[in-house]
Amino acid sequence: MSLTESQKAARRQGVGASELLAALGKDSRCSRLELFLRKIGDLPEPDIGDVPRVKWGSRLEATVRDAFAETIGQKVIVPHQTLFHPDAPLVGHPDGWIPALTEGVEIKCADKYEAEEFGEPGSDQVPVRYLVQCAGYMALTNADTWHLAVLIGGNDFRVYRIPRDPQIEAAVLAGVREFWPHVEQRRPPEPATPEDVKLLWPKSVGRVVIATPEIEQLCGDLAGAKLALKEAELKEGSLKAELQKFMEDAAELVDSSGTKLATWRTNKPSTKYDVKRAVADMPDLMKQYEYQQPGARPLLLK
Repeated sequence: MSLTESQKAARRQGVGASELLAALGKDSRCSRLELFLRKIGDLPEPDIGDVPRVKWGSRLEATVRDAFAETIGQKVIVPHQTLFHPDAPLVGHPDGWIPALTEGVEIKCADKYEAEEFGEPGSDQVPVRYLVQCAGYMALTNADTWHLAVLIGGNDFRVYRIPRDPQIEAAVLAGVREFWPHVEQRRPPEPATPEDVKLLWPKSVGRVVIATPEIEQLCGDLAGAKLALKEAELKEGSLKAELQKFMEDAAELVDSSGTKLATWRTNKPSTKYDVKRAVADMPDLMKQYEYQQPGARPLLLK
């Protein structure tokens, strides 16, 4: 659901239901540190409004909600007010509420390749990111059930029923209570990935730091890991070449029962631009499109 400016402002007062997985440190698309930087205003919210999946998901939300209402035979309303948990820094804007059942619904549009992440319709077998989000909404509304209505690949409509789980809810609330003091005190969570570290220290200042014995050992361990990775990549390349030699010009590889093992298809051609040639042929024109890109900060073992 697209949020209004007032709803976005309200969400800065706590962790949104869709941000719960990040606050718990389990979201591969957003780390706890990244969420922290967004909450204190040091990192802008990602502008994904023009991403086709997001854009079409927003346009289809009302359609999916209507299909869900028809499926369950109940009126579904759209709450516009921000919900605040009474004793945890949790906020939310549900996609739909079923007054007759005092239950809610989360609306999703998923790509077809995500279909295998869902179980049988009617069950609670949904991706963990949606399960946690629905648990947050149940904590906010005190509802005993939350539904997930999802349109997969544009033509596969499914409805899932998620019962309230006290253990999941307790873990969610404990997670936001642990995370929010970082925001209030402007105290960054520990960086967990190289990308996190770069968010805190994007530039070097030229100083020299003396390694401790533990850090010297860490350098040795990292060198060993890089060597092992290189050896694994060489082995992968060799195995891949053997497989490709066997397939020759075939597009698919199957086992004796017909189960697909691998594909090696020719992709559609793509359009590329010869930037070097354009600069050489039209230097004055290309000069208008120059911009400074921040320098990278690679970690190199010596």
